[in-house]
Amino acid sequence: MGRKIIAASMALAVAACSSAPATPAVAPTDASFAWGCWVSKEEPGGRIHAFLRLLKDGPDGKLYEGYLHDVRGSDMIPLLHLSLARDGSGATIVRDGHPTTYAPVEAAEVPVPGESPRLHFAAANSDRVSLLGGNDHLSLTIHTGRRLAIHEFERDGCD
Repeated sequence: MGRKIIAASMALAVAACSSAPATPAVAPTDASFAWGCWVSKEEPGGRIHAFLRLLKDGPDGKLYEGYLHDVRGSDMIPLLHLSLARDGSGATIVRDGHPTTYAPVEAAEVPVPGESPRLHFAAANSDRVSLLGGNDHLSLTIHTGRRLAIHEFERDGCD
């Protein structure tokens, strides 16, 4: 009986390892810099072409959640849903009803002392997400397959 339990435990451990991202995990970083409402404009003071709202999922919630919208005139078209662990321990993007889960990873570049806060995540399928923030600006980079999307935001007043 004891050997069956050990064998089952080992099988579960192997299955968990095979579904983990290939990139080594790192210690999470506080994600509070990403909290709030963000707009992307064609130029300073110009037309808004993207909107991102990342708000807490309740006063004691562990996530910042929200949608990235493409803004076309008065229409806001949801592109994806982003969930970001407040402690930086993970992220999930849902696009077209398909979730992709990301784990924290080391940045490819060497951080500079005094630099803005940043988070980097990778999925098991090699997709990547990065957030860089500070001084009321947020940069969101999403690399999926051969697609690279870079969104530069400035803080908006909804938070």
